Amino acid sequence: VLFTFFELYFFDMMEVSLPNLTFIRLLRLLKLIKVLRVVRVMRLFHQLRVLVVAIASSVSALIWSIVFLTIIQCTAGLFMTQIMLDFLNDPSQPEHVRTQAFHYFGRW
Repeated sequence: VLFTFFELYFFDMMEVSLPNLTFIRLLRLLKLIKVLRVVRVMRLFHQLRVLVVAIASSVSALIWSIVFLTIIQCTAGLFMTQIMLDFLNDPSQPEHVRTQAFHYFGRW
C-alpha cells in the first residue's frame, strides 16, 4: 500500500517514471495463494476453514437478499410517492401542511 501511494502521488510530483509493476503485484498475489493452500492443509486451522467456507457459501443468499430488499424498498418508495402526489396536489389541504410534507417526503 505504501509503495502504491509513492508510485501514484510522490513519484508523479517528482516526475520520476517507473516501469509497470503490475506483473510483480500479480506474483505477490500468487505467493499469497500458495500460503493459503498450506493453511488449508494444516489441522490447526480447521475451524477457520469451516468458517471461511460457510461465509463463501452464503454469498449467493446474501446477494439475493439484497436484490429482494431493494425491490421492496423501490416498491414502497413508488407507493409513497403516489400517495404524496395526491396529497400535495389537493387544494383542500392547507398550504403550510403541503409545504411541510413536501419538505420531509417530497424531495431527496
